[in-house]
Amino acid sequence: MARGYASLDTIRDWRFLQMSTRRGLAVVVILLNLNAAAGCVAELPASALAPAAPSGSASAGSSPSAIGADVTIAIMIAGGTVSPSGVDVGVRVGQRVQVKAISDVAESIHIHASDITLTLPPAVPGEVSFTADQVGVFEVHTEEGAKLIARLIVS
Repeated sequence: MARGYASLDTIRDWRFLQMSTRRGLAVVVILLNLNAAAGCVAELPASALAPAAPSGSASAGSSPSAIGADVTIAIMIAGGTVSPSGVDVGVRVGQRVQVKAISDVAESIHIHASDITLTLPPAVPGEVSFTADQVGVFEVHTEEGAKLIARLIVS
C-alpha cells in the first residue's frame, strides 16, 4: 500500500461511522419532533420578549432597556433550538442595538461587538443594549450551546 492512502478497511470503517452518525442524528431529530408534536416542550410566557422597564445590569431581567433603540434583536431559545439562527443584521456605527432574549434552559449569550455576555436563567427574559462603535462583523452566539444567533455587520 502506498504511503498516505487509506486502506479499504479504513474507508469502510469511516463510511460506517458517517452512516451511523447520520442515522443517530435522524433518530434524535425525529424524537424531538415527536416530543414537540405531543406538547412536551417548555412553555415560555407569551410576554417574554415584551419591552421591560429600564434598570441597570447585564443579567436576565435587569439589564438596561434601549429606549429609542435603532436595532432590536429578539432571541428565543427553546428545546435546543435558537431563533434567529445565523442571520446577518446590518447596523451603522453610532446606532443603539438592543438584544432581548429568553431561554428555556440556563444559557449565556455573548455579543462580540461590545464584549457583553447576557446571562439567562431558565424562563427569565433578559435584555441588554449598547452603541455600535466599531466597524466590522461581530458574532452573537450562545456560550453553553455554542450556536450562532446572528452576525452584526457594522458599517
